[in-house]
Amino acid sequence: MTSKRAKLLAELFGDSRGFLSQAKILKFSQKLHFIPDDELINFAIFVDNFRGNFISTDLAVHKAAIAWQKMAFERVKNSGKSFFKGVNELIAFCKEAYRGEGLCSCEKGSGFLPFVVIVVDDEGNLRNSAVVNESGVFKRLDSSESAKFYNWLFNNQHKIGDIKRISRDEWEQNELNEARLLPPPPKSEKPRADKKAIEAMIEKSYKRIKNDTKTRDF
Repeated sequence: MTSKRAKLLAELFGDSRGFLSQAKILKFSQKLHFIPDDELINFAIFVDNFRGNFISTDLAVHKAAIAWQKMAFERVKNSGKSFFKGVNELIAFCKEAYRGEGLCSCEKGSGFLPFVVIVVDDEGNLRNSAVVNESGVFKRLDSSESAKFYNWLFNNQHKIGDIKRISRDEWEQNELNEARLLPPPPKSEKPRADKKAIEAMIEKSYKRIKNDTKTRDF
């Protein structure tokens, strides 16, 4: 972080005298790492939309950062470029930006079938909306499932927020219809004997017959 950025953060989010502790400057700099210096003023104006009674500057900046990042991500997610530079950054974003919402529909490689929609619960955990547990809530993904899913999502960032509702019956019917459209498998052909092998067998049989004939004549 440059001294220019540190000074700007203090002026925008500090007290009336422009004072902000070093710890908070570092905290805000890390939280707002995706916002370049020349956009910080616009972001500070955006933060005003999240201020209110009993809402601290920290909380307002936190909420605004999530909303800003979500908008920035939406602008580039279908461009083929990677918005998130690491899996941990993506995980932190998904847990906050999609808390209490559907995250995405699944596809091959995600570890789940296409009719499954993964949601983020109020605590930031991933849940399978196609399976309801004994408590009547969506089944929570274990650590291994979550890790595999997030790795798949990192490599398919355009899927974030992409939800296509389809029932299991509809998916199975679609699979059946596609299978019917496939061409029939080719009929298996009988293996052809090797020409040289056939000739060798004929020659061997000929010699055996010839020898047998000599033996009988003798």
